[in-house]
Amino acid sequence: MDYSEGLDAAAQRELEEETGIKRGKLEQIGTFGEPGRDPRERIITVVYMALVRKERCRPKAGSDASDARWFKMSRLPKLAFDHKKILKAARTRLEEQAIQTPILFKQLSNKWSLEQARDLYEQLFRTEIPKRQFSKALREMGAEQVGESSKGEEKLYTLRSKAFKPLRKEALGIA
Repeated sequence: MDYSEGLDAAAQRELEEETGIKRGKLEQIGTFGEPGRDPRERIITVVYMALVRKERCRPKAGSDASDARWFKMSRLPKLAFDHKKILKAARTRLEEQAIQTPILFKQLSNKWSLEQARDLYEQLFRTEIPKRQFSKALREMGAEQVGESSKGEEKLYTLRSKAFKPLRKEALGIA
């Protein structure tokens, strides 16, 4: 801990220590400081979120962790203290962003299949989205077909950020 370091700088340093990513777009999610949240001492935590492509980083334990690795959101290990609440706040923010911005599409290559995009949305919202319904929602968002896979098995799409239109949860069948 460096007491001369600002919050944003500390978050950037932690991101690099834990993932190897030198510069990432971080967003502050919230501050958690309820008395007793950590039985050892009074701790106030400022939480940041960075959306990174899994294949571009290898989690590693930094100076303040004994282990760091990827987990599926559906198969998380037991979390300490109020970390489940913190994770829920981050997930809620990401859900909001997935509806209002093209943030999830940054996790895909420039050209992606309907199934790849649908899989991301289904994982985030923890629900199955019918293929036809998702295809229609993609068109409403501004996605366009740009070709087919090399084997011609599936159509490939792209989403230009400037063409993106915010989505209604109802369009995905999400309440």
